Amino acid sequence: MALPFAGFRFRRAITLAIHAFFDDSRVTHSEHVYECLVGFASNDDNWNAFDEKWQGLLIRFNIPFMHTSDFLAGETAVYADIKKRYTAVQRLEILREFIGVIRSHVFFGVAVAIDATAYRDILQGHKKPSTTELCFQRVLRRTLTRVQTWPNSKGPLLLIFDDSQASSGRVLNAYHSVRAHHVDFRNEVQSITFADARQVLQVQAADVFACAVSREFRSDALRWQKTSPFYDFLLAADGVNNLPYEEEFWNAEKIERHKSEIIEP
Repeated sequence: MALPFAGFRFRRAITLAIHAFFDDSRVTHSEHVYECLVGFASNDDNWNAFDEKWQGLLIRFNIPFMHTSDFLAGETAVYADIKKRYTAVQRLEILREFIGVIRSHVFFGVAVAIDATAYRDILQGHKKPSTTELCFQRVLRRTLTRVQTWPNSKGPLLLIFDDSQASSGRVLNAYHSVRAHHVDFRNEVQSITFADARQVLQVQAADVFACAVSREFRSDALRWQKTSPFYDFLLAADGVNNLPYEEEFWNAEKIERHKSEIIEP
C-alpha cells in the first residue's frame, strides 16, 4: 500500500547544523503509567545520508513508512500485506537493518522516562511541572549539553516532534513553559516543529526508539538485555561503533530525592 507523499523527504527551510527529532510514548504496566520522550540529534550531512539509506530500505522491502509497533505486529491494514510476505522473525531482521542506519548516521540519542503514577502520588498537592514538561526539559538539557561539545556545531537548535494528536498539545505547552522559565533554552533553541512521521523519515527513526523504550518497561527489566530485539540498537556488533546515548529514568526513588527541586514555588 502506497500512501500519498510516502517518498517525501524532509526539506529544511532554514539552514542549521543541528536538527533533533523526537517522539514520545506512554505505556501502562503493573498499574503504573510510564511516559517517555526520546530522540536523536545529528548534523545536516549525516541526516542527508540517513535520508538516502532509510528511503532505500523502505523501497527495498516495499514498506510505505516505518511505524515500529504496527510493523512488528502486522495487524493494521497498512501492514497486512507485509505480514503475509515476512514472518515475525524476518520483520525483526528488517527492523535491525533500519536500526543499523540510525547507528551509522546519528550523532546522539537521548531518552528520558518517568513513572507518571509515582510522580503524581509523591507530589500530590504540590505545584509541579507536568510529566511531559519534566521529560521535555531533561531531554533538551542533555541534548544541548552534548551538542555544545561537537566541533563546528552551529546553533541554535531546531526541534522536530511527531505530530501525534494525542501528544502534540502537551509537547507544545511544555515548550512554551520551558522557554518562559529558562533563558538559556530561549537562547539556544530557535523553534519547534511538528511533522508527520509517515512523511518525515527522521521522525520514523525516533518512533523506533520510543517503541524500544516502551517495550523495556513492559519487560519488567527496565534495562537493555541481549534477549531484546532492540539490543543492538545501542551496541554495535564490533563493540566499537556504538551509538552515543544518554538516558534518565525518574522512578519513585529519584522523584523523592529531587522532590524539592521539582516543586514549583
